Amino acid sequence: MAAPMIFHAPKNYRFYSTIISRSFFVAAGRYSQTAASTANNNVTQIQVPKRIQRSPTSVLEALAGTVEKDPLGPHYRFIDDPALIPNDVGAKRSYSLAKASGKKAAQWIMNEYYYGFQKDTAEPSIPDFNPKHTAEKILKHSSGEEAVKWMLRCKLPRDAFEHYQKMKEEGTPLSSKTMMELLEQLCIYTNKNKPDRVFLEDDFYVREMNRTDRFKVQDTWGESAPGDLLFEDLPEKTPAAYRCLIRGMSKANHAEGCIELYGEMVDKNIPADLQTSIAVLQMIPILPEESDTRWGLIEKVLRDMKENGVEPNLGIFNTIMYGLGQFMARGRRSSAWTLQVLREMKGCGIEPSLGTWGSVISVFYSRDSSQANILGEIMDHLAGKEFTFQHPTDTQFFRIAMLKCCVNQKDLDLAYKIDALLNTGRNHLLLGDSYCEMIYYNQFFKLLCSVEELDKVMAIYDRCVPHVWSPNFPNFAELLKLLEVYDGYNYIPQIWSDLVAFDYVRREDLVEPLFQLMAKEKQEEKLQEIFHGIAMKHVENVKEAEEDARPRGRPLMLTGPTFGSLIQICLNSDRFDDAWGLFQMFSKKKASCLGIPSEESLKKLADVCIANKSTEEVMQIIGAISDMAYPCVPDLVAKAKSDLELTDSQQQHLTLMV
Repeated sequence: MAAPMIFHAPKNYRFYSTIISRSFFVAAGRYSQTAASTANNNVTQIQVPKRIQRSPTSVLEALAGTVEKDPLGPHYRFIDDPALIPNDVGAKRSYSLAKASGKKAAQWIMNEYYYGFQKDTAEPSIPDFNPKHTAEKILKHSSGEEAVKWMLRCKLPRDAFEHYQKMKEEGTPLSSKTMMELLEQLCIYTNKNKPDRVFLEDDFYVREMNRTDRFKVQDTWGESAPGDLLFEDLPEKTPAAYRCLIRGMSKANHAEGCIELYGEMVDKNIPADLQTSIAVLQMIPILPEESDTRWGLIEKVLRDMKENGVEPNLGIFNTIMYGLGQFMARGRRSSAWTLQVLREMKGCGIEPSLGTWGSVISVFYSRDSSQANILGEIMDHLAGKEFTFQHPTDTQFFRIAMLKCCVNQKDLDLAYKIDALLNTGRNHLLLGDSYCEMIYYNQFFKLLCSVEELDKVMAIYDRCVPHVWSPNFPNFAELLKLLEVYDGYNYIPQIWSDLVAFDYVRREDLVEPLFQLMAKEKQEEKLQEIFHGIAMKHVENVKEAEEDARPRGRPLMLTGPTFGSLIQICLNSDRFDDAWGLFQMFSKKKASCLGIPSEESLKKLADVCIANKSTEEVMQIIGAISDMAYPCVPDLVAKAKSDLELTDSQQQHLTLMV
């Protein structure tokens, strides 16, 4: 057999391939010219389309567009073994924070034992995935300005500034370029080293756990801050230095210093660029001044922008709108100012984002008693549109809109419009973090339970629970009231299943009214059997919890009214033995049990005992009812004497109970 032929590319392969490709296209061009000259004039010319500029994530966006939202599947953060997928709010939060904690632990090990992670195989290298450098490590290998530059490359501006201070004391100079780089990083990280990376799983629950409020204003700049000291040491205070320091002060919410430095810029005829103007506009609303004074300062900044030829963008207008909605909403003329800003946006040809409309709603509904109609007009304008993330305030729109709709308007049709907009296209990605999600669905569900029919409420419930939204205790309490109003007995098994999944069966204030609802009426046979199965399974779980030597969390227990409801459920299911067993269980625990069974449940049990001619049981149940001082005792005694064959001592004992 002949050996296979193998092509060996020569060293100048690229050169030859270029010649071949060029000769091919030359020949092709000649052929096309010849063909064109011999062809008819009716032959269609091929038009090569112009190149479309694509973003680096265009392919990913195209792939994401092929996938729709699946309300029946878990969020991608919780995709795991089916047995481990969390359902309730607490489990989701614990699961997410556990993942973040694991990443933090891995990060700590990598930084603590950095010598074991020296090989970097990533191309390009990702600094956040490598061990962190510290000032101590850097100073072991370098000194002077080189150490400062190295610290800046490692995003350690605070340590770099402290080293600069030592160099200054020793008389060692630092170049103007390095000083400017140091100032920039001090302003970016607000006079601190770059903080540890906040993982998505952790950030989603930050505000819900009240550790911090990303929209809360707190001045973190401080007196004699490193940024201020370095700015004073600059050999030449350039316009870039002024702009950098203003942005840093704004990021740290140092409003007074920011406005003062901006005034100094204006006095020296130093123009402010777009981002610097945004930074100043962010600080004006939080000044301790009257609303009219603050609005005057906003207008001055806008006039300065016009004089300097700075074109406004969406960020400028959304910054103004956010200040009006968050800090100046109760001002005497805030509504007029808001409409004025909207007119300016229209004049500049800038389309408002969701964040813009959220701020408008905050202004017009600044008080719980506000009854403006602008929310309905906004929703009619936005209906059917799909939005993308353009400004940080965009994620606040749905929370604000639903909150104001339910608190101020109490308009169900309007709430449906807001929910329809949320579920249009990929708008659900703009719902925000867990805090916004919780407020949105809690308010929406509360309004539904107060004015909507049960079947429609349950249709939305089925769509959202448990993966889109997990109801909390007040939500289930509202739903139980609605079930009672509409006699929604067929939904009870589903609600009970969710209570078990969310571990709310330990809440007596939920379990008690639910069993009372089950015991209210005798249902058709199949549903009644389900009720009986639920009741007996719950009793079995309570017994197991009592025998558990190491109980977990809130104790699982039965109250007196719950015993009464369980007895009625068993009697409605024609299970006298189970009902009597529950009565005996209560009799043993009545000293430690909260409350007593209802008169109706005990009387019904006594009637069945009398009908069954069970004399001993009759004596026990009537004695228990007598101890509880229920008014039905005389009637039961009379009925027992007439329907049962009693001994003289039993009749005498019954007489003493009356």
